[in-house]
Amino acid sequence: ATASVIVLSVQASSKRPSFMGREAVSRVRAKWAARAGVEATLARLGANTENPDLDSVFTMIDDMAEVAQGTLRGARFEVGRTSLDVTEGSIFATAPSVSGSPIDGSPGDYVLGAGDAHAKVNINKMTFENLMTLPEMREDVADAILDWIDEDDDVREQGAEASWYLSERFPYEPRNGPIRSVEELELVAGVERAWVRGEDWNLNGVLDPNEDDGDASWPNDNADGELDPGWSGRITAVSRRGGLAVSGLERLELGEATESDLMQILGVSRRQATTIIARVPNSNSLADFIQTPLDQAVGNVGPGGDQTPTAPPLDEDELGFLLNETSLGDEGAVGKMNINTCPAEVLQYLSFPPELVDPLMLERETRPGGFTSLADLLEIPGMTNAILAQLYDFIDVRSNTYVVTSRGWDERSGLSVEMTVVLDRSALPVTVLEVRIR
Repeated sequence: ATASVIVLSVQASSKRPSFMGREAVSRVRAKWAARAGVEATLARLGANTENPDLDSVFTMIDDMAEVAQGTLRGARFEVGRTSLDVTEGSIFATAPSVSGSPIDGSPGDYVLGAGDAHAKVNINKMTFENLMTLPEMREDVADAILDWIDEDDDVREQGAEASWYLSERFPYEPRNGPIRSVEELELVAGVERAWVRGEDWNLNGVLDPNEDDGDASWPNDNADGELDPGWSGRITAVSRRGGLAVSGLERLELGEATESDLMQILGVSRRQATTIIARVPNSNSLADFIQTPLDQAVGNVGPGGDQTPTAPPLDEDELGFLLNETSLGDEGAVGKMNINTCPAEVLQYLSFPPELVDPLMLERETRPGGFTSLADLLEIPGMTNAILAQLYDFIDVRSNTYVVTSRGWDERSGLSVEMTVVLDRSALPVTVLEVRIR
């Protein structure tokens, strides 16, 4: 009997390390499967940045969706997210999901591929009025957010600066600079975590089982099969501005351009090129070229006071090339919202003219390739050059930053690892801004 007890004890103690070893191997296999999904997405993102489809802004999204599922030796991966809007690339209507979720592109459905960070409003671009449109927002919280972002120590009417945060039980100081992540908002005075995360408690953009089971497990949710992401589904902090031109080449800086450069890249006449170059010193951004046609003089240039030359106005294609292929000075790094991928609801958080929302969505539905230039928006009924110039600093037709949620499974044990990665293609090679592993 004593010998039997000893044998059983030895067997039990030896099985535990063996089990832990197998679990460790399974976890490693699942992790590298998830990594494979990230790498496949990164490769497609880089390839499409170098060789873009100039006729469709959705080609890159569809290409990333094509490699969103894969199998390895003893493992598999899937890159996907929960859709918050019906606007998706063409592939989403038919792509099957490994996880078994239906995919038809409607809100709440699971769709394959990376998520577009530019489909949301960058929190660092929002005004007090914009912030007040967010659910649950209060005036004191909006002031506190703006105080957190601005560089000074002046407290807004209902805001909070360093003195407030340093008086906390665990003191800390405000950023006094651009917010770097949505989670950072939870450090701002008055902000509640539930407002930021909603039902998406792990901020992975996916409706997980524990986020759709009512009160059975945390977080509390309404078990309606749809993901309520709170503020995180409407705002972002990782979208980035600038980067390569739509053609995949370096942008032409107008302040350094020659007439020959403009004639070759934009296809304009020499007279138009001369006028563009002459207007650069008096222009703050490319929005000036949207608002004021080339045939309208806008002041004097040169020490002799020579009047700015005029030329035939740019047509829609020429203006599109100007906006897509050139830059004018340092316009900041905070990303714009992609007018091709943002849900209609998100437009209200950016002071987009409400009377133009429906015409915009209707026009977008008629364009299988999407808006390939901001100049295309001039075809929307009610849109004018003056309105588009005002929106120039907030909207664009392309995106630089994508969020990849990749899950890897070990086929033998079923163990899974999730990897959420933020990819930035504003420069090549594509860079990784953030990595989370669960």
